[in-house]
Amino acid sequence: MKKQFILVSIALLMFTKIANAQTTELETQVVTSSKSQAKVEQMSLYTTIISQDDIKKSTAQTLDQLLMGVPGFNFNSIPSTQTDPTGQSTKLRGVGTARVLVLLDGIPLLDPFYSTTQFFKIQLANVDHIEVVRGGNSSIWGNMAVAGVVNVITKRVKDNSGVVNVSYGSFGSNNVSISKNFTEKKELGINLSVDQMDSRGYGMTPIELNYQLPGRGLNNAKNTNIQLTTYFAPTADLNGFLRMGYHTQEQDIAYQYGNNLMKSPDVAGVLNKKISDDKEFSFSGWSQLVSLDKNNGAACYYVSASGLCKGGYASSTNSTSTSDVTDTVYQYLRQKDIQQYRESGASLLFSEKIKGKYFKDYQVGIDFRKIAGSDYQENYAIPSVTTYGDTKYKWSQYYKTSVVNASGSQLYAGLFAQARITPDEKTTINLSSRIDTYNGNTSAVPRSYASSSTSGLTTTTASASSTNKTSFNPNIGLRREIDDHLSLRGSVYKSFRGPGLNQTVRSYSSAIANPELSLETLYGKELGLDWNTDKATFNATYFYYDIKNMITTYKVVANSSVPTVVSQMCGGDSLPNCSSTGTSFGTNNDDGISKGIELSGKYIFTPELTAGAWYTNTNTFMSWKGTSSITTPLGVQSVAIPKIMAGASMTYKLNEKTQTTFQARYIGKMYTDITSSTSTYYEQGANIVYDTNLRYKYSRETDVFMSIANLLNKSYSENDYVVAQQYSRTLSPPRVITIGAKVGF
Repeated sequence: MKKQFILVSIALLMFTKIANAQTTELETQVVTSSKSQAKVEQMSLYTTIISQDDIKKSTAQTLDQLLMGVPGFNFNSIPSTQTDPTGQSTKLRGVGTARVLVLLDGIPLLDPFYSTTQFFKIQLANVDHIEVVRGGNSSIWGNMAVAGVVNVITKRVKDNSGVVNVSYGSFGSNNVSISKNFTEKKELGINLSVDQMDSRGYGMTPIELNYQLPGRGLNNAKNTNIQLTTYFAPTADLNGFLRMGYHTQEQDIAYQYGNNLMKSPDVAGVLNKKISDDKEFSFSGWSQLVSLDKNNGAACYYVSASGLCKGGYASSTNSTSTSDVTDTVYQYLRQKDIQQYRESGASLLFSEKIKGKYFKDYQVGIDFRKIAGSDYQENYAIPSVTTYGDTKYKWSQYYKTSVVNASGSQLYAGLFAQARITPDEKTTINLSSRIDTYNGNTSAVPRSYASSSTSGLTTTTASASSTNKTSFNPNIGLRREIDDHLSLRGSVYKSFRGPGLNQTVRSYSSAIANPELSLETLYGKELGLDWNTDKATFNATYFYYDIKNMITTYKVVANSSVPTVVSQMCGGDSLPNCSSTGTSFGTNNDDGISKGIELSGKYIFTPELTAGAWYTNTNTFMSWKGTSSITTPLGVQSVAIPKIMAGASMTYKLNEKTQTTFQARYIGKMYTDITSSTSTYYEQGANIVYDTNLRYKYSRETDVFMSIANLLNKSYSENDYVVAQQYSRTLSPPRVITIGAKVGF
């Protein structure tokens, strides 16, 4: 702790030394995700605004790639276009997997089943700016706002203009978006946008290990979005918008039968009604239906000498050597899921400005979110050597080992309130609290599970009764202006996260659903300072998270104590239908801690030259574990979370039409595997990745650009993997060159 505060002090003195001490009035930036129309300089939580200019300077083509360069985020750099939709999570401050709430204009941008982020629905060309509020936000937003909130704000209709964005890049990637506004008067505006992104993927396995993954190809993806948004303001005291969209994500994941097709029509709307100059109601509602046809493919070599089907993922018990490699590769279906799930939600908020001596404004609101879904699943066995001549074996009913039907639902309802108090002109106190109820298996859609073995040996059925929990989440924040340049801030809060439907409903080859999973709770606190002049800005934050009843994964051990409903799905107390080594289920019996510091700054040397830098030190580890079946040691940094990360950027305007940006990202040393032994840890070294971007304003309506990500073509990775299975290491993208243009009309 002492070293951290020394580092903060040194950095502050450095910025003070080089900065111009003159003061200028900051541009007013309202943080809509605060639900109080608070300005950035009134926030007691560390808040970052990503502007349109920031987006243009980045080499990012997707939202996840953009956030990767923002201090505090812990992405593994694999683009969402190359990642299975079940694994596209947003991690912040060492905490991830459904612990960061991502919003689109205040509406959840989340997969209702897997609790992942729907990155494919966002086209950066349509984004006005992005708000990142770190820290516990459950006192306002409820479930999943544990480590922070990201609110993506789209562009509004101002005229009848249109814009076309096109780009083409390495590996056959291309991106086309068209947006057209229609408006005749300020009372009504319409925007129609259509976009499509294709990505042909790159080789994510080290070349020297490709032989261990027979038949593995590239991860191809195509994202398509069509959206119609109507903005209306029929009177001076009434305004809002209605958005309807249709979204598809098509993916080919590595193998011939590894296909994913997701379709998601959705609708969302916001209505604001002013009662008076000081009072206002705001209503928002949304709904989406998602269908996912998910296929997990695999492949293997037929090795005649041993009579075995060998391959890295095809059979973990049969290791593959170079002598096993043959020209005969068999592609087959391992698992097929047909999933249907839906989400509906609504929120009502009342706000009032108060002209009192201390109280300035308050908000009270109520909201709910309901999720329901089903999973029909077919599981297939690895083909046997006696049937290699059968070309129809991939889809043959003979190899179908089981059929699973499962369904379930969740209901969240919350009541919240917040207020801003100013004891004096330099002090702001932000108070908020919320009470939520969670129903894990609603009476309207009770949770059910049925598994039938095609061999006729067993048929198991299990169900669970309704699970009701209540969570109270307060947040107390304080901000104090020391002088015209320096402000101090601090907050203490409590947040929660509920399990996803995938954890309570879906069982597959290596995981068993647990409908008895309960709420996870985070107790957090943070201290920070913000320093601003007309030449420089500097921010420093220390945070501490203590996570209780953490939702983690346990390996099944035969005859061990597991929840009754889990043992039912495994065929009884002895768990005959579950592997004693490879199958797992989720529980709430662990605790974890994440703590660290975040530094960021920006300096304007001249009107043509601007530079910025950031640094984070994040320590994330398990502090208590409830069972010996978890081999992760206590107090050891979590895998794939570097303690130290840093970034720097410099933007130079060559002339009025041309500007270039150079960026560097430092990824510190990190553990890649600590689970195979309680005393052995595997670590990889640090990496530095460079990006550059050049933009040229060809005319008033046309911009052209070229960007190069991973400029030096560094071969590196940021994921965890089993060291004994080196082929499971996933490479980050190599050098990616993209050229494009934006044309207005």
